[in-house]
Amino acid sequence: MLFAKAALFDQMTTLDGLRCVVQTAIELEHATIPPYLTALYSLTDQASDEIRKRIRSIMIEEMLHMTIACNLLNAIGGKPNLAKAGFIPNYPTSLPGTVETELIVPIRSFSLELVHDVFMTIEEPEEPKPFPVKPLALLASAAKLTIGQFYRAIKAQLDALGDGIFTGDPKLQVAFRGIFSGKIASRGEAKAALDVIVGQGEGTDASPLDPTSPGALKDNFAHFYKFAEIVHQRKLVPDANPTGFAFAGDVIPFNQDKDVNVTLDTPKRQTYVQLGEQEALNKCDDFNKAYTQLLNGLHAAFNGNPDSIDDLVDTDMSVLAVLARDLMATSLKNKKGFNAAPTFELQ
Repeated sequence: MLFAKAALFDQMTTLDGLRCVVQTAIELEHATIPPYLTALYSLTDQASDEIRKRIRSIMIEEMLHMTIACNLLNAIGGKPNLAKAGFIPNYPTSLPGTVETELIVPIRSFSLELVHDVFMTIEEPEEPKPFPVKPLALLASAAKLTIGQFYRAIKAQLDALGDGIFTGDPKLQVAFRGIFSGKIASRGEAKAALDVIVGQGEGTDASPLDPTSPGALKDNFAHFYKFAEIVHQRKLVPDANPTGFAFAGDVIPFNQDKDVNVTLDTPKRQTYVQLGEQEALNKCDDFNKAYTQLLNGLHAAFNGNPDSIDDLVDTDMSVLAVLARDLMATSLKNKKGFNAAPTFELQ
């Protein structure tokens, strides 16, 4: 495997090492949320809701994936840490866990290039399905270390260490919005939960559909293919070709000039200080305070207050959405043509 000699995975031969890698998995799942959130809330009211609902659904499932990783760490006797220094990456950043090592992830307003070059790379399967695009051509992707490989390594080490490592307090397990029971108390349950993460992100070897969806949801595709629908501006639908699907459904319209508030690329709080943009600075501070509050609340949820998770996602994420939209609708007086963007710094 591509990751066989990676130092991160070498440490998993011990239980403490495995706990460190699962903490890295928590950080990996979180690292995708700020870029997705920024792209989502940079869209104006004129943008297609088909784009919005795809990114929003993916972002919520990344919250689920972080919950699963936290539950796994609790199950094997570790303590999830969402409040430590450096938990929020210093964007632009590489992804934790040596995933997609050549990829640098920015905080940037929505564009088709961002979705193709960054978001699809984050969610890329080992062998993406080459579904035809009508009338466009699907861009090929080179094989890289994927999230699926990352979690397969963790599953292999769970097998190596056996069921005896599952000594965590079951009361610490967190259920998520009726989607996930929160039950991880054995190797089988842990591996099944990790399969949820990979399946929702990549699909399966046989299908682009999210394998965790109820049977009736025939158009609920894995993250990689939802992003591909946005890039190709066509819905993925069953098709009479050897692959069984094609980007040949209804158009998903997009107009870069009208549909996006173009923001500064990966700003810092100090950026607004240096530019003398007091309004943007104040709104940036408000957003960072709310994001810090969310992370502190999640840390508490995963460390003994599991019943608070749904309120955090519903209430705090709603507050963040309002603050993010307001911030990204703020034009900069001293940087013509650009709006402000969140900086995702602890405050």
